[in-house]
Amino acid sequence: MSEYVSLVEEKREAARNLLQNMLNEDRISVEGYTEFLEKSELLGKTLTELLVAGKMLLENHVIKDLNELFRFSAKPTKEEEYFQEMKRLIEGELGSKNAYVQRIAATIARSTSEKLKLPQDIAIHELYSERLFCLPEKIVEELVKTRYSPVEKFIAQLKALHSKLDKFGLSEKDRKIVEENLEGMMAVAFLMFHAREIIKNILAWVNYNITYISERGDWFKPALHTLIVGSGDCDCQAILVCSLLESIGFKTYLGFRPGHVFPGVVYTGFAVYKKVSELPIDERKKLKDSYGISEDYVIIASADEVQVPLEKIGTVALRIGDSNVTLDQFTMPFMADEELEELQEQISSSKRDYIDRINKLERLIEATDLDTVPIDLEKLKKMKSDLQTLEEAEKTITLYLECKRAKTYSID
Repeated sequence: MSEYVSLVEEKREAARNLLQNMLNEDRISVEGYTEFLEKSELLGKTLTELLVAGKMLLENHVIKDLNELFRFSAKPTKEEEYFQEMKRLIEGELGSKNAYVQRIAATIARSTSEKLKLPQDIAIHELYSERLFCLPEKIVEELVKTRYSPVEKFIAQLKALHSKLDKFGLSEKDRKIVEENLEGMMAVAFLMFHAREIIKNILAWVNYNITYISERGDWFKPALHTLIVGSGDCDCQAILVCSLLESIGFKTYLGFRPGHVFPGVVYTGFAVYKKVSELPIDERKKLKDSYGISEDYVIIASADEVQVPLEKIGTVALRIGDSNVTLDQFTMPFMADEELEELQEQISSSKRDYIDRINKLERLIEATDLDTVPIDLEKLKKMKSDLQTLEEAEKTITLYLECKRAKTYSID
């Protein structure tokens, strides 16, 4: 291994001398010299880091051959083939099956659990298991008629509902059914919360530790390579994010926008499907025989899968009209298209109003002697800040909708 590192250092030194001679002989400009030197040093540093890390991985039996770290695959031109090659790397020995990749993901998950004071061994597969919860229609009416995001709000609603069951005048038999189902829903809601925080922290870890670089050359690099080098373009980072998530049990997907690919994760939420009375007779009978429930019960399913794009979408706390929402990757997928379109219209209207008021106030300030007529400059500052928030919210919704319209392919 040391001879390879020495060879890299010799090449780096030779490159320095060559560039210095070219500069001395005026065969290259100062700017060109600086640019090529920086690239040469970066390449040498990257190769040295790969070799040193490769030695450690070989010694720990993480990889079988040092060449694995340099075994890149060419990018196909067709989108379907493009996805299949990325999928192969994500599911491969240098992706989700790799011990080092698994260790990174597990460490982030464990750290998340410790901070939340939740069980460290999260059974992620349970996130995707279909379960039915039956509640009387009058109980369901107490719950928000949305797809329950953010999940903290839903947990708070379940707790509040459980504390005031007396007001519904339930029979002892029905109360027992309701309590059991509320407890089951609470367990799934906490699982959703736990899983969401792990996903967020894995994404944050990648965004912090992996530098985005626009790469020349049409090559895919495996997750392990990107981890060691600490940089990569959009497809390198998408392969890494999906590999980390898949390694601990999450379902992931890839989304394709023009000239760009982004990772995504399949999340889950609650949804009211139908009343028991709307089910086929044989299913109704099975539920009645198994649970003893009457026909005014509503079925609530827990495994309502939702695609969450893990694009670099910002988080915006929006207070506009009657809306009080936090827009991010995990709230917008739970909002109906009509809600987002209505929100966009509200934002556009509010932006026009703010711009008009700001312009009027700025003209007033220009024409006023501030020493004799006090003008609320703090009010102007606050208005500009609110306008900036509206613009950020508009960009956030636009980016999310672009991701939603993108062609997606599931890894599983």
